[in-house]
Amino acid sequence: MITQLSLNVSAVADEVLAETALRHFLSTDNKPVLSRDRMEALELMVHASFARMCLRMIGCVVNCSCGCETQTNPSGQKLLSLDIEHEPTASALTWTHALEHALAMDVLSESLSGVDPKASEMYGHRSNDLISGVMRDVSFSGIKGTRIVPHMY
Repeated sequence: MITQLSLNVSAVADEVLAETALRHFLSTDNKPVLSRDRMEALELMVHASFARMCLRMIGCVVNCSCGCETQTNPSGQKLLSLDIEHEPTASALTWTHALEHALAMDVLSESLSGVDPKASEMYGHRSNDLISGVMRDVSFSGIKGTRIVPHMY
């Protein structure tokens, strides 16, 4: 079974903005916070993170927009898509949200790499854990290509 997941670029960007706003609010130092006036740059980072994510998921992703093609839904939201091969599972509904969150964490990791290495590492681990979790869930659903079927003589 192939499921197409559509990841909302604006939802990922909003999560990045929310995370930086909360970090700013809860922090004792006054590091600047990202805002919507940087949306164009933020969307480019989302595309780059999406491409990295697709490469990491190459074992179960059978097609993706590679971050260079953006589709829009009827309400005009920008979407990035990937097709995942798996056996039917109820968990597939959660993959979209988990991968959007992973993209946001990856964008934060990349953005903070030269500014706050400790936070960058934390966000990078969170992103990797989410992607690994989705891949583990996909593999538990039983991708046909990954099964070993013994041959009887």
